[in-house]
Amino acid sequence: MAYTRRTANFEKNESFKNSENSSTAGTSQKPMENFVSLSSINPYITCPLCNGYFVDATTVIDCLHTFCKSCLLKYFDEDNTDCPKCHYQIHQSHPSHYVAFDRTMQDIVYKLVPGMQAEEQRRREQFKLKQKKKEEKERKEQEQNGSFEKDENGGDLASNESSETSKSNEEENKGKEVSSNTKDDDEFCSSEQDPSLMHRRNDEPVLIHLIPDAKLDPIDRSFVRLSAFATINTVKRLLAYLLFADITKYNEFDVFCNYELMGGIFQWHS
Repeated sequence: MAYTRRTANFEKNESFKNSENSSTAGTSQKPMENFVSLSSINPYITCPLCNGYFVDATTVIDCLHTFCKSCLLKYFDEDNTDCPKCHYQIHQSHPSHYVAFDRTMQDIVYKLVPGMQAEEQRRREQFKLKQKKKEEKERKEQEQNGSFEKDENGGDLASNESSETSKSNEEENKGKEVSSNTKDDDEFCSSEQDPSLMHRRNDEPVLIHLIPDAKLDPIDRSFVRLSAFATINTVKRLLAYLLFADITKYNEFDVFCNYELMGGIFQWHS
């Protein structure tokens, strides 16, 4: 598998030269002011899913389409793995790993829409206050429901019951500890707790050989073992980190296999 860095030739346009000369010659002229209505910019700063202005703008890394964070995550929760706008497949199993918060877009929205940032902050504060009151109400209800009842001996039934339940819980925990020692890790660890399952370390490995282009330096360890579910973008991010120490430059690479350009979401599993 070979990799090369993308190149582009930029030539200065003659019309740009002429416009540059004319602008320097007429510096004394007053610059023209162009007013653009907000409605003409709305298609670029609104979410296609909710038709509202971006809140926590989140951009798909590959196709660069932007959505509200909550809207995009709800879309992924419905077992969708593609971009809601262009339907480009982001990732077959973990599409939320290939999106990023777009701070530049969010700053543009806050600057263009009057009062939106202050209104959003006010709504978030109201939501936090509402949640806090709800939690306090639930806590008071639990305290009232757990009020102590006196038994015939003048003791507390609730305290007696709590002591009995604590003893039973201790016995159950001891039983669980003994049984857990006889089980394998795969039998009681869930995928959310076991790192080997979370990062697919138990998947069928794939060994690839990274061969650099003549314009790039070879890496120290050219043989890399990956999961069969890893994508070409994963390989490109690794190359960007090893060669430039900057993972954000992964789009500057093209990866070829048998002289065929590989797409970013290609995976080796069948």
